Amino acid sequence: MTAFDEIVDRIYQATTEPDIWPGVLHDVGASVDAIAVGLITARNDQWVGWRFAANTPPGGDAYLRSAAAANSEQRIHSAIGPR
Repeated sequence: MTAFDEIVDRIYQATTEPDIWPGVLHDVGASVDAIAVGLITARNDQWVGWRFAANTPPGGDAYLRSAAAANSEQRIHSAIGPR
């Protein structure tokens, strides 16, 4: 099994074991030399959840809870239209 296959398997595993997402995201980021990795889920009208890799610099959670994120979200929806 290749490293890519192992990461894909872990992603599938994380869909049923949400607590392992930070480690999975870390491994995804490490595989592409990323400095930060996050997974954000949304409905039509709002962000509904997010996870960050354990090594992601602080601030992402605070940003996504802020008015700035809500404003960005509105601009994204107006640019791409309804889902």
